[in-house]
Amino acid sequence: MKPIGWMLCVIGLLWLIYSLNIDISVPGFSGMRVNNIGLMSYRQNNIIISCFVLVVSAIFLGMSYAKKEEHSGEQINITPKRTYTPSDFYSFDVDRGLSLNSEKVKEFALEICLKTIGVDERKSLQLWIPVINELKGGIPGEVAIDFEIMVAYFVRQIKNIKFAGG
Repeated sequence: MKPIGWMLCVIGLLWLIYSLNIDISVPGFSGMRVNNIGLMSYRQNNIIISCFVLVVSAIFLGMSYAKKEEHSGEQINITPKRTYTPSDFYSFDVDRGLSLNSEKVKEFALEICLKTIGVDERKSLQLWIPVINELKGGIPGEVAIDFEIMVAYFVRQIKNIKFAGG
């Protein structure tokens, strides 16, 4: 669609330039030039059609760039490399009670990011919702909600890392 869009854009621009340069005057009886309504209408029609071609080319180009941002359509394997269990992500301490193991959550978030390279963080999290919910279901109490929030936080942090020179 991109080549068609660019081709229509060039055609539309050339047609617009041609349309704007159409002479709408004719020689009159007194030697002066007089505007011809028929030629004015012809120029107006050409301008309208060339603008329509430009709008269509913008739509084609917009669609081609929007499709490029979506995932290429290949299947993303959302099966974790290692088998995680809900107990990997929390621990119980008599003094502190239940707490999340943030290092394991970071490791899990990194795996999500590595398996969804080229996909934005929101789409990455959407693809992994079934796995996240399954793990969250085995984590007790409020720690389960903290788990989901922490996974989303770390995925955003990892996906938004800016490298020098890149």
